[in-house]
Amino acid sequence: MPDIDIDFDTNERKRVINYIINKYGEEATSYISVYERFTPTTTIESISNLLDVPIQVSNFILSIIKSNKLNKIDDVLKIGECSRFYNEDPLFKEIIDISSLLSDVPKLRKIHPTGIIISNEDFINYSEFELNSKGDKQSLFTEHDLESLGFLKMDILPLAYLTFQKKMSLLIEKNYNLKINFYNLDINNKKTYDLLNLGLTQGIPHLNTPLNTSTVVNMKLNSLNDISLVMGINRPGPMKYKDSFLSIRKGFKKPNLYHPTIDKILSETYGIILFQEQVILIGNNYAGLTFSESDILLNAIKSKNEAAINKIQNAFFEGANKLNRPINTTKKIFEDIKEFCKYGFNKAHSIIYSHLAYEFAFLKANFPLEFCALTLNTSLDNRSLNELRYMNIKLLPPDLRYSDFTYKSVNGCLYMPLPLDSNQDIVRDLIQKSNYVFENFVSLSKDVLKRSDIETLIYSNAFDYTGYTKKAMIESLTGLLEFDTSLIKDMVFKVDDSKDEFDFDALRLKEYQAIKYNINYHPIKNVKGNFKRISECAINTNITVVAFITGIRETKTKNGDLMATMSVQDELSFVDAVMYPICYNSCRQFLKNNSLYEIKGSYSINPRDQKPQVKI
Repeated sequence: MPDIDIDFDTNERKRVINYIINKYGEEATSYISVYERFTPTTTIESISNLLDVPIQVSNFILSIIKSNKLNKIDDVLKIGECSRFYNEDPLFKEIIDISSLLSDVPKLRKIHPTGIIISNEDFINYSEFELNSKGDKQSLFTEHDLESLGFLKMDILPLAYLTFQKKMSLLIEKNYNLKINFYNLDINNKKTYDLLNLGLTQGIPHLNTPLNTSTVVNMKLNSLNDISLVMGINRPGPMKYKDSFLSIRKGFKKPNLYHPTIDKILSETYGIILFQEQVILIGNNYAGLTFSESDILLNAIKSKNEAAINKIQNAFFEGANKLNRPINTTKKIFEDIKEFCKYGFNKAHSIIYSHLAYEFAFLKANFPLEFCALTLNTSLDNRSLNELRYMNIKLLPPDLRYSDFTYKSVNGCLYMPLPLDSNQDIVRDLIQKSNYVFENFVSLSKDVLKRSDIETLIYSNAFDYTGYTKKAMIESLTGLLEFDTSLIKDMVFKVDDSKDEFDFDALRLKEYQAIKYNINYHPIKNVKGNFKRISECAINTNITVVAFITGIRETKTKNGDLMATMSVQDELSFVDAVMYPICYNSCRQFLKNNSLYEIKGSYSINPRDQKPQVKI
């Protein structure tokens, strides 16, 4: 039976499950069990606790398991002198013997996070059940057990992007009296492709990784099909052909030709296999395989089943020979198919992902303020702060008159949230009663907020509209908090209107502590001259930027040479950086955390985490 995965709005997922249960009946539907099993590590830990084993003994065995990545307890005896310990030390032998019996035994039953089983008859004839902690019927069998019995498994998956999309639709309808129909969206919207081609992809599903973003910028997209090509070329199989792919697309290079039958199939992907469907068509059109046999070819290579590969390879070559295909072409295309199929992607998924990516890009390009505010509020991608400058959106610090507890758009600007964890309704009421007067707010808040909360608001710039300096407001707190609120109508205690202020570095530190960013007090504001921002720099280029260095951490290379890792940031952009031994040794004495430097290095994608990195 097929295994069907369907994505739903996170908030609507339970309603879909209830619909399935009501439609097919409680007796014919069931949640699924998942069993957590004893691993070699958890087994040793459990047995050691039970037998009160000395910690140095258990740690010794655990270190062997972890350092050698052992999957079986018995394999411990193959390491070093463990076999001798087993024969000579009764405690060591007891630990290993009992642990061997427990390893891979189920220790805990849980509910499958997304799966539900559907039957055309009463499940009680096939499986035992119990009511789980939520009162739902749960089979004691696993998904594999139930599928082997012929039952249909469906994964009802919660997708946060769909929840986001629904919230965006409601916001647009509220703000512009406009209903967005995603089934009838303009798929040739110029603003959308212009936004993508600038690399402004944060918050856009499937395109917001540094790798995909750099590919988008290189390709210059102009269709949904182009987006699907981005999804395909960055898979591990085809990725090694990426440079050729981009050169062919830009017209710098001609595509490799196999045979007219194959070249026609690969024409839309510039002569390179990107999708699994192309493999199936090549098997059918070039080698005369049935679609079913071509699918077997695809799955045999994916599963690395050598016997199955050899069998279908023989059929592929025999079929190609019967159609008088050149033997060298047949060998070449089959080797390329084998390489692609290891990590290939199917076009059906790619097209669906492309539609979702385009829909989000459309929303971002045409309703940027709402999109960025909602993106930041839902934490789908808080790196969107890096892009605001290039979307002509002004980010402002909290302001008591306009801000709430989420990012909020007002008069074409985006205000940061109030940095408070207090009861939101009480604070909103407090703000209204104070009439936005600083002295009133502080005096009224003494039974609601801590002094540290008010200080955080001050340093977050939330009271800057008053014209008071932060130093004056901080120094007035004691008097205001002790002031009798019953006298508020005849207020006599006022903040000193002195213009004396804390120094810039102190305010920078306090602002960062309050809102985790520097907006009004970023050190770069004091730097004069034209220089590039980090987010203006292209991937795979040498860059020179003026930036702030934080989090310097000294480490050593394999050869024992000193080097350092750190973060490099300007007003809103931040990337990791690594400083190699030659450079680090020459400037180590001058490096200080939270200091400003001119930085020269190469800007590229770190292959380990696919994030941008500066190499110095």
